[in-house]
Amino acid sequence: MSMRLRLPVISILLLLVPVLSLADKTAAQSDSLIARNLLIEDIRQLVRILEDAHPDPYLRGGGKIAFNRRIWSAIESIPDRGMSREEFYRTVRPIIASVGDAHTQINDPHFSSGKNNPYAPGGLPLYMDIIEEGLYVMVVADSAHVNLIGSRLVSVEGVPFEKLVERQREVKGFENIYDVLSSLGQTGTLWQGHLLGNLVPDWKDPARLRIRLTHPDGTERDHVIDIPQQINYAGLIYPPSTQYPHLEAAIQKRDFEYIFLDSSKTTALLFIADMMGYREAFEIWRALGVTTHDAKARAVYKKFHGSEAPEDINEVIAGRPSCTEVFRSLVVDMKQAETRNLLIDLRYNNGGN
Repeated sequence: MSMRLRLPVISILLLLVPVLSLADKTAAQSDSLIARNLLIEDIRQLVRILEDAHPDPYLRGGGKIAFNRRIWSAIESIPDRGMSREEFYRTVRPIIASVGDAHTQINDPHFSSGKNNPYAPGGLPLYMDIIEEGLYVMVVADSAHVNLIGSRLVSVEGVPFEKLVERQREVKGFENIYDVLSSLGQTGTLWQGHLLGNLVPDWKDPARLRIRLTHPDGTERDHVIDIPQQINYAGLIYPPSTQYPHLEAAIQKRDFEYIFLDSSKTTALLFIADMMGYREAFEIWRALGVTTHDAKARAVYKKFHGSEAPEDINEVIAGRPSCTEVFRSLVVDMKQAETRNLLIDLRYNNGGN
C-alpha cells in the first residue's frame, strides 16, 4: 500500500512545561553562558509546575525519592560558570523523561530557535519504521540504498540498538516501547543529525554514518551511509506496493478503510493511517468554537471528493468521511460473514482526536 511518512509536524501537548523562562531572557540576547543561580531557579520552577499540574509525576520514575534525587543531581551538575541553553536542556530533560508521559515535555532549543531545516536534517537518510520491538528500513532517499529496504537496524556507529533505545528513554517521556521506537525512528532521532549527535556522541564525521543491518536473508553487514545535504522528499523510494489494490485506492481518499483478507471472510483488516481528519472530530471542534482546523478540513474534503471544498464550512465538514459509518459497516459485514479475526493496522497512525 502507499506508505506515508511521518513528516515533521507541530504536536498538540496536553501539558506544556514552560521551563527556561528566566534563562530565555538572557539567552535571547546572546549565546553566552547563563548564570548558575538563574538555572537553579528554573529547575525549581519546573519542579513546581510538574508537581502542581501533573496527576502523578513520580509513579513511573521510581517514586518521589528517585524524582528528587534527579533534581538534586541536575542542580549539582551545573558548574559555577553556568551553562548554555543547549547544555541546560540536556541537563533537565531526564527529569521530564522520568515522568513517563509522552504529553509532558520541553522543547529542544535547537528546534525552537528556528535553526532546524527539515530538508537538511543531517541524520541517517533511511526512513525506519517499527517491526516487533525493532526498527527496519522502510523507505530510502537514494537509489543506491534500495537493497537496504527490509533490513533491521543492529547498531549505529558501533552503539548497539538496545543501547540506543536505552539512551532514547532519557530524552523525553515515553509510555511504552513503541512510543520510544517511534521517536527514535521515522523522522525522529536517527533522521535528525542534531538529535543523533546527542545520542551517539562518538559520531564525529557529519558527512557519513556507519551502521550495521540484518538483511532479509539473515546476514549482518556493515554499511557506510553518506549524509545528503538535502532530502528530496518527493524522490523517496518506497517498497513494492500492496497486493490489495482496493485498500490502496481507498486510503488515497480517506485515512481509514477495511477489507477481508480471504474469500471466506474469516479475517478482516482495518487500516487506520490517521485519526485527525474524519468528520466527527471536526464536528466536535466546531461545536466547541474551534476554527483553527478549518484549512485542514478543506484539504481533506478535496482529497476525498477530488474537487474544491465549498465556502460553507458546515458543508465541508458534512462532506468529509465518517469513521462511525465505516466502523459500523465493518461490524455489520463481519457479523453477516461470521468473521472470526479482526486485525487493526495502526503503524502509520500518528494519533488523533
